Amino acid sequence: MRPEHPPRLARRLVALLPALLLALPEPAVAAEHHPAAAALRADLLKIVELREQRGWGIDHYEIEGMLPDALLSYCAVPDAQRAEARDWMTEDLRATRARVAAKQGLDGDALRAAPAVLSASRALGLIAAAAAKAGHCPFTIPRSSNFRGRQFDAEGFTLHAEGGGLASLGSRGGGLRFGGGGAGRLSVGHGLGLRHHVRVGVELGGAALIDEKIRADDVAVDFLLAVPIALRRQWGPYLADFELAAIALGNPLIGETVRYGGRAAVLVGVSALRVRSFLPWTGLVVMGEWVAPRGGGDAYWSLRAGIRIGFGWRISNG
Repeated sequence: MRPEHPPRLARRLVALLPALLLALPEPAVAAEHHPAAAALRADLLKIVELREQRGWGIDHYEIEGMLPDALLSYCAVPDAQRAEARDWMTEDLRATRARVAAKQGLDGDALRAAPAVLSASRALGLIAAAAAKAGHCPFTIPRSSNFRGRQFDAEGFTLHAEGGGLASLGSRGGGLRFGGGGAGRLSVGHGLGLRHHVRVGVELGGAALIDEKIRADDVAVDFLLAVPIALRRQWGPYLADFELAAIALGNPLIGETVRYGGRAAVLVGVSALRVRSFLPWTGLVVMGEWVAPRGGGDAYWSLRAGIRIGFGWRISNG
């Protein structure tokens, strides 16, 4: 029997993807806080978390090494929002100590060494160090209460370039084929606050697929055009994308019949620190595709997984 639809398990996973994305933890942002203070706090927390991932050494030297990135955010915020962010992070540390003490029954040195307490303490140390070095802020970084963060695409328009390699498994000609390929895309996005970002773009890709006989004269080559729409959820340095796309499979330049279908995909990854106007990131993507029958052919389905690397370029601040 020829496969006509994606496997039942794949369909169920696709249906669950939006719920899984919405269930991810959110950064704590209280409504009473000024957006510039929230953005400064979020930037500094991300800087600390990324440094912790590399391994933390002596506090003084670690904080000193983070100051160049921290000051790029700190210098852009007015005094009132700087103080608000520092008070907020002081409360973060107090609340984290209380939560860890109540949940894990720790006190003294054991409480101070708890990972969550260490992170909050290091973030507070970083904003204190930035305050001590605020006299080094250059006039080229004006203070603005409209600051919405440097380490997130929080607001405004962005351009994105991304690509990567994919392993593929799919149905072709009544049987299963496997192989690999790659894809690249360009997209435009807009921030929806510190938590969310939406992108829409155009993707070109391809894959070479063989069956279990691995015959050189029986290789199916896919050429794919997609128009994806992706919603990104961000928390600290981590990110997750949920994507839907319209796809066209086939190359009319060589006489292939073009077929149309859809895709659902999820990506989980990590974002680095911004370099000039560019914010790089990388992640693991898993996607399911289905292409409708046309011209007497069968429906196709494919499961693909791989690494995607990309960066966003901020082109406006709001």
